[in-house]
Amino acid sequence: IKMAVLMIAVALIGACVALTAQFFAAKAATGTAYAIRKDLNNSILNMDKDRYRQIGKATLLTRMTSDVNQVQNALNLFLRLFLRSPFIVVGAFVMSMLIDAKMSIIIGSVIVVLAICIYAVMRITLPRINDIQKRIDTLINRIKNDYGGAKVIRGFVIQDDEKDKFEGEVSDLYNKQLTVGRVSNILNPLTFALVNIGIILILYFGGGKVDTGTLSTGEVVALLNYMSQILIELIKMASLIVLLMKGIPSADRIAHVIDMSDNRDTIEDTPVVKSIRAVVDNNLKDIEKGEKIGIIGPTGSGKSLLLSVYMDNAENKSKIGYVPQEDSFFAGSIAENIAINKLSEDGEKESVDADIKRAADLSEFTNVIDIKGGADSQLNKGANNLSTGQKKRLALARALYKKPDILLMDDVTNPLDMITERTIIDNMLGSDMSVIIASQKVSAVMRADRILVIDGGRLIDEGNHNELLVRCELYSKMYYAQYPKAN
Repeated sequence: IKMAVLMIAVALIGACVALTAQFFAAKAATGTAYAIRKDLNNSILNMDKDRYRQIGKATLLTRMTSDVNQVQNALNLFLRLFLRSPFIVVGAFVMSMLIDAKMSIIIGSVIVVLAICIYAVMRITLPRINDIQKRIDTLINRIKNDYGGAKVIRGFVIQDDEKDKFEGEVSDLYNKQLTVGRVSNILNPLTFALVNIGIILILYFGGGKVDTGTLSTGEVVALLNYMSQILIELIKMASLIVLLMKGIPSADRIAHVIDMSDNRDTIEDTPVVKSIRAVVDNNLKDIEKGEKIGIIGPTGSGKSLLLSVYMDNAENKSKIGYVPQEDSFFAGSIAENIAINKLSEDGEKESVDADIKRAADLSEFTNVIDIKGGADSQLNKGANNLSTGQKKRLALARALYKKPDILLMDDVTNPLDMITERTIIDNMLGSDMSVIIASQKVSAVMRADRILVIDGGRLIDEGNHNELLVRCELYSKMYYAQYPKAN
């Protein structure tokens, strides 16, 4: 009875310890996944746009979702099994040695052979798992491009070509996954086979030793029990290895995104960037309050780069409003896209509404708000239910909402009609803030206090409209190309 009570007590203690281990393993795994997602999100939000384009949206989405889940599952099972199963396997092997050293060689041989098999499977599958993930990223990117460019695909009647390409990529991915799945799934049956072979050998040689009196029947049964314990743990370890083979490459891919060096370090050495930095340091370092500056040049002359460099060098970015060439909008109301995170602050609703109206008036976006039915009307993801010109005015309203001391406008007026452009420029020129307008349209910059003419990243000339029209050949060519009757 005492022994039965002791066994029950040990079983209850084991159950409590197992539950505790499960709880803390799950807590550690979910906590790690939370920290990884947080770091990954911060890395993406602070990412340089060139680096962002290099990695791609599809890849970043995969890293944030499936890769983090793979790491979480692998870590959870690792903490539950890896800290327990090896001790049980080693302990069972040691106990078998205490019973009979020669018979323990069978158990040791099974463990060694299985370890070699696991190593071989990992060597085969790990590179292929990385290749599969790259193909998944490519496939996601293709799906995104096909869905986003459906009108173009139909317009050029290339649906069949795109279907063939998609089916080819899916088929190739299927074959790769099938190969990896077959190799990985060998581990479980292989473990059963090797351990059962070990049991057969123990019965065969143990039976002979029982006949000769070297071993007792109880000792043979004990060896079989140790072998069964090893079997159970090795099966668990095989499942863990399969998850680790997926989790380790996922962790490497996540680390690559987080630790990837900023592309601006490599751009820094190019002559164009050095020239642009010189222009910023010499001509835009000390901007007077309320000064209006125009930056003009042909396509690819470095206007956008100049504004980016100026923004990067600014000590207090919160005082700068920036309207980039590429706009980003969220699914939500117009007010949410203009005020961003201010709508959630208690007690500021009236102030926010007034600031939204002021920004909309300055950016000529008020009529769009009225047409859409108010600032609470909803926008699709990317504001796809707005025209290109309306998106530009929305982006300008967002920049003006924060009441910046300096406003940077990168080709904002390019998609606008002449009347709207004229009104917006009038609003900017009549404001108290300093404004830097980068454009390839002379009409957008000609009334600025001073104009910088840029080409190939170099400053060609600087002055007001009348001065440049006389002495700057590039500026006069651009002016008369846009105003041929003035020639």
